[in-house]
Amino acid sequence: MIAALASMFGDALPWIVGILAAVLAGFGFNKAGKDAGKAEAHAEAAAKQADEREAIAVRQVNEARAGAAKEIETVQGASDVQKSNAALSADDVHNRLRDEYQRD
Repeated sequence: MIAALASMFGDALPWIVGILAAVLAGFGFNKAGKDAGKAEAHAEAAAKQADEREAIAVRQVNEARAGAAKEIETVQGASDVQKSNAALSADDVHNRLRDEYQRD
């Protein structure tokens, strides 16, 4: 078969084979480049998704800490008021509550 092609194209056969090899090599390099680009894009997307998940987890932890701190502050404030009211007489507590929390 090669001999038939050689007799058909004569001296041009090596040039045709060289051009076909160059074209096939070009297609091969193109496909390899696309595959490498896809793999890199997938890796970047996975890293971005991991960063987003980490940011969400950190935000949730910070919100939980802030909520716990607010709860502690509220309980401490109530405890302080309760202690200060325990030291006062009933009339003094009534007057204090009336003065501080009465609507105008």
